[in-house]
Amino acid sequence: MLKPKAVAYAIVVVAALIAGISVSLYLHTQDPPNPAHSGILAEPFTDLTGAPKTVGDWHVNVTLVNFWATWCAPCREEIPLFMTMLERYRERGFRVVGVAIDEVEAVNRFRDELLINYPLLILEHNVNTVMRRYGDGMAILPYSVLVDAQGNIAAKKLGAYEHQELDTLLAQTLAAQGVAN
Repeated sequence: MLKPKAVAYAIVVVAALIAGISVSLYLHTQDPPNPAHSGILAEPFTDLTGAPKTVGDWHVNVTLVNFWATWCAPCREEIPLFMTMLERYRERGFRVVGVAIDEVEAVNRFRDELLINYPLLILEHNVNTVMRRYGDGMAILPYSVLVDAQGNIAAKKLGAYEHQELDTLLAQTLAAQGVAN
C-alpha cells in the first residue's frame, strides 16, 4: 500500500509536469514576443468615419502608435504629451497615431474635447491578436510602440510615458534615423 505522502508527492509532480507542458505548448503557438517587421504598418484599422486605414498611411521617419481607450485614465493623461511632442518633432518626420479600443462615439467626443492633433483609428476586432503583433501579449493599456523609418519597432512602452522619458527617446530615435535637429 502506498503511503499518503508518496501519493501527495506523485500528484504534485504530475500536476507540475502538466502545467509545464501546457505553458510550453502555449508559448510555442503564440506570435513572437517582439515582432519587429514592416507588416505592422499595414495592419488594417478603421478611422472614425469607418474608412479602412493603416498606420503606414501617416508614417514618415518615426511614428508613435499608441493603443488607448477613453475609459483608461492613464491613457487620457498622456494624450496631451503626445500632442506636445508631435508639435515639437513634426518637422523631423515624427508622427503619432492613436489606436482606440473603444466605441467610435466616445472617441469622437474625447477627440473634440481635447482637440487631438493626430489621427485616431479604431480597433474593434481581434484586439489581442493585433496587440500581440505590436508586442503587447497581454493587451494592457496604455501601450505604445515607436516605429522607425524601416517599419521596425524601435521601442515599446507598457504604461504611460513621462515627458522627459518620451522626449529623450524621440530625440535619440530620430538621431539614429539620421534626421537632423
